[in-house]
Amino acid sequence: MGKFKRLCLIVFSIAAVIGIGMLAIQWFSFDALMPTYSFFAAMPWFFALEAVLPEIVALGVVYLLGQALFTPGIGRNLTIVRDQGSVSITREALASTVSHVVDAHSGLSAERVKIRILKPRNPRIDVEVRVDPGSHSQLAHLGETLQDEITAALQAFSGAPVNHVKVVFSGNAEAVTPAFTHDALEHLEQQTMPAGSRSAHPSQTASGEKVAVVAVETGNPSTAASSGDTPEAGEAK
Repeated sequence: MGKFKRLCLIVFSIAAVIGIGMLAIQWFSFDALMPTYSFFAAMPWFFALEAVLPEIVALGVVYLLGQALFTPGIGRNLTIVRDQGSVSITREALASTVSHVVDAHSGLSAERVKIRILKPRNPRIDVEVRVDPGSHSQLAHLGETLQDEITAALQAFSGAPVNHVKVVFSGNAEAVTPAFTHDALEHLEQQTMPAGSRSAHPSQTASGEKVAVVAVETGNPSTAASSGDTPEAGEAK
């Protein structure tokens, strides 16, 4: 659920509780709550609020009714109707296919697979798989690869289109070792280094061997010599 949808649900719930509560107090005339109701009724904004709350409740009820009428149902099985009959595939079989695709990658394991079958006329499949990446890195690229492979495998297995594939990586980040962090910092430093600058600084590889990272200037050598930057040019002057 998104933040905006969650906020609308909270506002609708508060408006429904307050609005129905105020109407119930007026209708049943609760003696214990009438002094409090009279105190707020004396405020100039009270009747404006009392007029706005039912509108919010009405909009929320209309939205919920539309969701109930037009949201596709979720089936237990994937059923494809043909002229010769129908073909049904259980969600467990589809989830097993997704698990096999993930487990085919060395070091990956599917912790949980959730299949949603949207039906009835045009069946579509929504997939959510939680994966333990193990020692793998570059999870964004790996997730994209898994999405493509899962989509192709499910479409070939069931014959139904795949609507959405969500890959969630969880578990221990075994790839984030000190050597991995060191290499990532070096890569970031090289990416942010100004173009054409000349710098040399010692660094250290994952094996512990010290190397020097040098950025060579790509300017025209003849231009540099004529500007007097080299010792020979300075002596010539």
